[in-house]
Amino acid sequence: MSSRLPDLVGRLRGLFRRPTYLLVASLTLGLGVAAMVCAFIPVNALLLRPPPFPHHDRVVFYGSSAPLRVISPRLYELIGRPAGVISTGVARTVESVNARLGESILLLRAQRVDPDFLPTLGIHLIAGQPLSGADDEAIVSWRLWKAALGGGPEVIGRAIEVNGKPFHIRGVLPPDYRFREDADLLLPLHPNGPISNLTSNLMAVAWLSPDASVESLATHVRTVASRHAVELHISENRLAGFGASTLSAQITVSARPLLLLFLGCGVLVISIAGLNLSALMLVRTMSRSREVALRVALGARGYRLWLPGLGEAAVIATLTVIVGLQLGGLLAGIYTRFLLDDWFAPESLSHINWRVHVFAIIVTAIVLALAMLGDPMKARSADLLGHRSHHFLPGAGIGRRTRQVVTLAQTALATMLLVLSVGMIARWWNLDRVPVGFKAKDALVFDIAPDAGQYLTVSDVATLFEKLRQRLHALPGVTSVGMSSLLPISGRFVMPFADANGLIHQVQYGVVTPGAIDAMGVSLVLGRQFDEVENVPVALVNQAYVRAFGQDSVVRPALLGAHDAPPPIVGVVEDTRQSGPDREPPPAVFVLLSQVPESTFDNIRTYLSMHVFLRGTHMNRPDRKMIDDLVHEVAPQLAVANVRSLQADVDRMMDASLRDAAFSTAFAMVALILACIGLYSSQSVDVAMRRSDFAMMSALGATPADVLGVVLSQGCGSAFAGVASGLVLAAWLSGRGWLERITDWRIVDAGVVASVSIAMIVLTLGAVGIPAVRASRIDPLHVIR
Repeated sequence: MSSRLPDLVGRLRGLFRRPTYLLVASLTLGLGVAAMVCAFIPVNALLLRPPPFPHHDRVVFYGSSAPLRVISPRLYELIGRPAGVISTGVARTVESVNARLGESILLLRAQRVDPDFLPTLGIHLIAGQPLSGADDEAIVSWRLWKAALGGGPEVIGRAIEVNGKPFHIRGVLPPDYRFREDADLLLPLHPNGPISNLTSNLMAVAWLSPDASVESLATHVRTVASRHAVELHISENRLAGFGASTLSAQITVSARPLLLLFLGCGVLVISIAGLNLSALMLVRTMSRSREVALRVALGARGYRLWLPGLGEAAVIATLTVIVGLQLGGLLAGIYTRFLLDDWFAPESLSHINWRVHVFAIIVTAIVLALAMLGDPMKARSADLLGHRSHHFLPGAGIGRRTRQVVTLAQTALATMLLVLSVGMIARWWNLDRVPVGFKAKDALVFDIAPDAGQYLTVSDVATLFEKLRQRLHALPGVTSVGMSSLLPISGRFVMPFADANGLIHQVQYGVVTPGAIDAMGVSLVLGRQFDEVENVPVALVNQAYVRAFGQDSVVRPALLGAHDAPPPIVGVVEDTRQSGPDREPPPAVFVLLSQVPESTFDNIRTYLSMHVFLRGTHMNRPDRKMIDDLVHEVAPQLAVANVRSLQADVDRMMDASLRDAAFSTAFAMVALILACIGLYSSQSVDVAMRRSDFAMMSALGATPADVLGVVLSQGCGSAFAGVASGLVLAAWLSGRGWLERITDWRIVDAGVVASVSIAMIVLTLGAVGIPAVRASRIDPLHVIR
């Protein structure tokens, strides 16, 4: 041991005395590990970490087609509790409620659940008891408990006012509880009227016994739905979609494809980093071949040749893991700002736990091990004793061929990532220029929730808004005011309408007041707007409705509780991108608040807030306090939320495509930096080792341009082959539809290929050109030195 230790200590001292190699190698691999860590952190939090439910592996969603798996109250009742199911529970989607906490009126997010819902999920409250079934109980979220209720045990039993009705706090949820959406309160769920009885507005979960399977429950759900399809208004083409899904699959269904795509990008980046590291280690080892040959001649054998190199690798690995974890965690923290609202527990995605540390260590170890496979010190001792050092010169033989292979591979991988990046940027650029169908500038919007406890009838809500309209219209610069249940940039409420042939279509259904269409900035295409007073029921439709239903003169609601006579269409408005800029506008029907049936409006306000729009000059800078004060003068018990410019909603619509473009570009930039550094380093080594050859060329009459051309042709050959390979592979993946299935967009087209080709040619010439220029300036006298 005493004879081996000085070798190791001496090598490590030399490593730190001249730290250039150590820093370059650690930073190169550290960038690759950071990319992998950044991609792995959300994968770990969403796909690998189990949901925060004790028996999540036995809990399933069941109902209509995936991914939503919603169910109607009637179908839930008919399914009951099949054999093999321990318990079932239901919840509704999150709704807005007016809550009084002390002196404050807040618009909170509440979710209605039945008493069996939390026990079915296996949720254990951190304080208090689950719901017992009484009408006046509430469970508060951990965040609300800490932020607004003091965070103490005395909160249990305390009364809070929700929609004008007192509720007593019965328990506090754990901090990691989240069921599809964030909720501040859990309230008792009670069935509504006949509309909700047949409308799929519930989320049902079942706790399976160990001997039951998801497939058996799915079969039972489809059987019951088929047996009662006529009663439940389920069309034949929808029956096949009814079934069941595991809880883990359900809560990650929208996140999985994109997260795996980014993880694949991280693999490409770490591959490039590994190739660069392999080249660096190869050059360093070859430069020490004479020293190693001397040690072999002096009797060094086996592990004594490997031990100093392993010591260097351990130091590089340590620095790599530190850099990779820190930089990867920083990037992942930025990543969480762009996540979709329906992704599970987004606040936990930047958390680095033990699994992330182990992943970084394993990735680093694997890449280092693969990089060291090219170490020529594995050569036979006889070769080294024979001092065949010319085989190990960095500029000849195996060294040159290895660098060519590395250059081809890393440029191919970098090209693939650049194709994805340019395609994502083109997607974002094109989507950002899709007309949204309304004027977002000079408009303000805020949300209110006129609940049935304080505003019992439609007439009460209409009276409330008329008072608000008068006060808001008196503000300086305001030209129009309106209220709508739908935002022009997003639609969340659909109802079935029949066409002239009796076929049923799902249509966006908006309840508006006179002036709301103008206040939203939606243009009238044909006919007229709503009048202040309409004596008979009338409707407005959008252009998509006309395309779907033809030149019909009336709308035909298909649900119970809708209009007795089909209302005539008095106007057609411009399409708005309610489903997003990358999807066709859906058909939409707008009806007046004063004419909507009571049962229909009760169903709407159960799930939706009402949006109040103000249009006029100086409306792009919302004044939250002014809006709060004005609304509370009219309705002291009504909360105001989300005061914002309408343009902010448009910008938010682009967050997903901007996120994809930003992060694919980040991976591509890291890959390009690593590829360019590797190409530059490889070419610099080649020029340095062939200085005598280039000097001889100059001495024999070659011009600097001749030398420059030779170096460029040799250096660019492998790189351009890699670019072509990357483009072909990206085109093949696109042709198979793999990229398009993830991004819903054609990534590879002629414009993307041309842009990437030009960029890679320029970068390659830049990386190779600097060493080539140095080679062209070598003094011919060098040949005699």
